Amino acid sequence: PVPVAMMVAGWFIAMGLRKKAVQQQRKWVFNIVQVTLAIWFIAALSGLWASIQSGLLGIPDMQIQGNGSTGYMLNWMQDRVVSELPHPWVISLHIFFFKGLMLLWALWLAYSLILRWLP
Repeated sequence: PVPVAMMVAGWFIAMGLRKKAVQQQRKWVFNIVQVTLAIWFIAALSGLWASIQSGLLGIPDMQIQGNGSTGYMLNWMQDRVVSELPHPWVISLHIFFFKGLMLLWALWLAYSLILRWLP
């Protein structure tokens, strides 16, 4: 995700710099820059597409390890102790909340990108 974000941010920065440097370039340099920006745009767009698709359709990696636990099942272990253990508690939300948040982010991203290109 970080390389994709850097690629998208770099593309926006390159587009901003291109506006300032258009008058100072020769034709062949301008053409090379345009082709490079087009390839960069396709790579950034495909990276965004993959990020949105994995966020909306995939299951987040919860970084759960140890004791045979997985993202779907937690195995708890209790040692033998003399006194009473504190009662653990967990705050959890259904996966639909995560997917809804990802959908809102994707819609915001699409809306802000479209507004940037419309007059």
